[in-house]
Amino acid sequence: MCCHDEIHRTFLMCLVFSRGLLSDAFQKGGPEGATTRLMRGEITFSQWIPLMEENCRKCSETSGISLPENFSVNQIFGKAISARKINGPMLQAALMLRKKGFTTAILTNTWLDDRAERDGLAQLMCELKTHFDFLIESCQVGMVKPEPQIYRFLLDTLKTSPSEVVFLDDIGANLKPARDLGMVTILVKDTDTALRELEKVTRIQVT
Repeated sequence: MCCHDEIHRTFLMCLVFSRGLLSDAFQKGGPEGATTRLMRGEITFSQWIPLMEENCRKCSETSGISLPENFSVNQIFGKAISARKINGPMLQAALMLRKKGFTTAILTNTWLDDRAERDGLAQLMCELKTHFDFLIESCQVGMVKPEPQIYRFLLDTLKTSPSEVVFLDDIGANLKPARDLGMVTILVKDTDTALRELEKVTRIQVT
């Protein structure tokens, strides 16, 4: 529906220079980097901003690509968050499956938002929560996708076995740990194709 991965892509698209540079900056430091710490809830959004801007400067120097004079992670990311939206057809599919007796959950990488405009994101999460049995936010559980432990946490929460879970994500790297555990996985490249795959797996018409 809405997660940091969607915001990440929007963030990259907002800038006219190298996508690779922004991706490198976003992921810099790996499991102990600023972005992972943000998604685990170890630091807040406002604490992450200067760390991300420093990552961008370092990646810019390494790549030889100059940042725009008015470059602002806070401004760009804020606009990306404001542009977020719920995937209506995907939500309707989840509602249909829940009506048919399926347990539904959102597993999302998100953060502790301490911006002045944080109410919008909080309202969105609250709205989504009402439509699902579980909402698991990385910053609340201290684990992030694609760390294997968050998928085991999901199974414990659902009280089910991996073979009974259909896991959808728009990032391939987030699907691998789920698949390794034995879950059925669907890569969401476009909504219509993903929903057709979901119908085949569940044998429930969701469109």
